[in-house]
Amino acid sequence: VDLCALFDGMRDLFAEQMRQKKMDFSVHTGQVQHRYAWCDRKNLNRVLLNILSNAYKFTPENGTISVSLLEVGSTAHGYGSYEMRVQDNGIGMSREFSDRMFDAFEREEERDVYESLMRAVYRQKRVVTSGNGHFRAYPLFVPGSKEKVLTGVMGVRFSDGELTAEEELILDLVAQFMSIHSYFSYLKVDEMDEMLELKQDERMRIENEQQKVYVRNQIMDNCLSTLKHETMYYPTRIKQMVDAALVAPHGGIDVAVIDDIDELLSYYKEIFTILSACAGKQVEPVLFKRTTLTIPAIGEMAERSFRRQQKRAAQKGLIKIAHSEGLKIQGDRIFIQALLDNIISLYFEHNSGGGLQLDFDVSDGFVRFVFKDTAYRYREEEIPLLFYVDNVKYDTKTDTLLGAQYMICRQIIREHDAYSPRRGCRIYVENCEDGNGSRFIFTLPLA
Repeated sequence: VDLCALFDGMRDLFAEQMRQKKMDFSVHTGQVQHRYAWCDRKNLNRVLLNILSNAYKFTPENGTISVSLLEVGSTAHGYGSYEMRVQDNGIGMSREFSDRMFDAFEREEERDVYESLMRAVYRQKRVVTSGNGHFRAYPLFVPGSKEKVLTGVMGVRFSDGELTAEEELILDLVAQFMSIHSYFSYLKVDEMDEMLELKQDERMRIENEQQKVYVRNQIMDNCLSTLKHETMYYPTRIKQMVDAALVAPHGGIDVAVIDDIDELLSYYKEIFTILSACAGKQVEPVLFKRTTLTIPAIGEMAERSFRRQQKRAAQKGLIKIAHSEGLKIQGDRIFIQALLDNIISLYFEHNSGGGLQLDFDVSDGFVRFVFKDTAYRYREEEIPLLFYVDNVKYDTKTDTLLGAQYMICRQIIREHDAYSPRRGCRIYVENCEDGNGSRFIFTLPLA
């Protein structure tokens, strides 16, 4: 995640609201040296949105709100510590409240009771009371919906289980108010989160376009400078040869002169051809070439890759590819081939003695690709770390990097997620529930 870009997006998101309230609003990220970090962007957005919304709410007009991102060092190589500050000159809070502001609303021994009551409310969609009468859970329905759709559950603990009619009415009114408040609060946060994500996507698209323009300008400069030099020399030389031939005696033009002119013209033409080819090679690596691929075609790519790698592998295996007619995906053919090559290389690297199966299914506008190794199982503790750089190990015997395939596969899926029209490409690994083998799964958008 680009932390500086995330904070800049926050500034753009709140700028209009701050201007209307005549507030001095500033965001500072200049002290950060390492702006890219691994973190949960969505949850970090939620934290910042809630804190900034709170500062905006409790700071009067003409007030000041300052947001700072500081890099405060690191404890180990590859790790960093960041401090995010939100300061305002609003009403503030008492010392007593600040000491308990992060405390949970229930004690640890009551948590199981609340959780069981909440599950019962979601199933039954009505008020549920514990056996001793000291705990009660109220459903919070979406206001105005014909169907009973829950936005959450409100839990109440009583010193005794007795409630008067007035207390029942008050609690019902509080539950109605909480349902309205929670619904519109979460809806607004989700809308702001979506707006921020759209701004981030727009920023990324602009940066990609700028990079493409920069590359094209470099190519243009190289081609123009070369063409300028060659155009100044060769046409002039050709003209000199033609003029010399025209002033020759009427007896005829020397054949050798014609041959020289023809040779020079051919050479001049080849220069333009070479320049065009070089320009194409320069552009080729930086462009994500989105195309439509059928699932049978991808199956054939996987089968060819399997046969090719099997020739070099010590073990012999078998791949079974499911048939799926009519499905098409959007992606870069070269990247997808590299993705298949790396996944299949993992199968031969594991050398489990089982077979490899490739299945397909469709979910929410994406095709789900499932590679199943029928014998190999991962340790549960290593699965969350597979796609991180800490999982990569250097093998001194073979002079190779072990586990680098996961990083490559993850980056390929990220490229598809960034350049595809539909966001949501995923990649993960899981062990099979029946205890037989494991699955390597990724998703690509339907065409």
